[in-house]
Amino acid sequence: MRKGITYVALFVFLAGLAVVGFAKTAKNNPAAVAPKVNLEVVSGPIVSIDVVKKEIVVKDAKTGVEKTITVTKSRLRTLKVGETVEVILKAGSNTAEKVKKLPSKK
Repeated sequence: MRKGITYVALFVFLAGLAVVGFAKTAKNNPAAVAPKVNLEVVSGPIVSIDVVKKEIVVKDAKTGVEKTITVTKSRLRTLKVGETVEVILKAGSNTAEKVKKLPSKK
């Protein structure tokens, strides 16, 4: 009987240590909690707007490549062809997470 109580107490003690150790690891290492995601940023002038498909085409200023990006209907209403924008895309997609108008270069 005494051995059984000793094993149960030891098990509870070790389980407590494991929980505390895991909590410290997650707290000190944010990468353990949320994986790092590489966001794609496209900036340049808007070449065209397709209202039906809710898409804009932006010519990337760095690469010169035109990229088709899906945006929300409310955001689409505020954009015009020729405006320079910076678009942050959702990870692994062509959907805009954030669209920021940039001052035009004159």
